[in-house]
Amino acid sequence: MIAIPNVLAGALVGYANSSWPELLISVAAWSVIYCVYVSIAQRPRVVATVGQFQERGRRLLFGSPTSTFFAIEFVTAFLTALLIACVVFVAKRAFI
Repeated sequence: MIAIPNVLAGALVGYANSSWPELLISVAAWSVIYCVYVSIAQRPRVVATVGQFQERGRRLLFGSPTSTFFAIEFVTAFLTALLIACVVFVAKRAFI
């Protein structure tokens, strides 16, 4: 699921940064912030998803259902924000 906050953060990151390394660092920082947000504000979703990982015996990353959940959230947030940030950054450089 692509969350709207990741799209908005990607747009803001793309507009606010002036170089590619800053953009990558900002997107990585946003992904960490998003994982913290999910762990605090969306606790029921975390518990339900981790429970599903345990029940279904899915293949786990890092051997832990909780680590698997947050790895998936981090990668999803990172890639979504990075894609949007790159589009906005390139558009900003082309037209401004």
